[in-house]
Amino acid sequence: MTKGLWRLVSGAKKCPGTDAEAIEKWELRAEKAAGALYLNVTKEQHIHLDGVIDDPVKIWEKLAIVHVSKKPGTRFNAYDDFFSIRKKEDESLQSLMTRIDEGMHQIQKSYVLLASH
Repeated sequence: MTKGLWRLVSGAKKCPGTDAEAIEKWELRAEKAAGALYLNVTKEQHIHLDGVIDDPVKIWEKLAIVHVSKKPGTRFNAYDDFFSIRKKEDESLQSLMTRIDEGMHQIQKSYVLLASH
């Protein structure tokens, strides 16, 4: 996201129509995104990316397949973790809110994962 490449990785920004200059620009950005992903995973993860190292969307999808659990227990665990959140004695309210936001994110993610399964 910091390099402005997330829309390529997520698949939200598709290759433009037939304008050669726009296509070239898009392909260059796609190569940057793919390179950034590939270089930021450990060497042990490279085996999962054989054949897709030039496609940022496919790299992201492969990594999700390998690392994201798509079991029904995922949703239960997300709720269980969320309802177990308690303010620690020496914790700031900002820190507590951050943990609550992360818990909500995990719950939302569990719905997306199960819907795509």
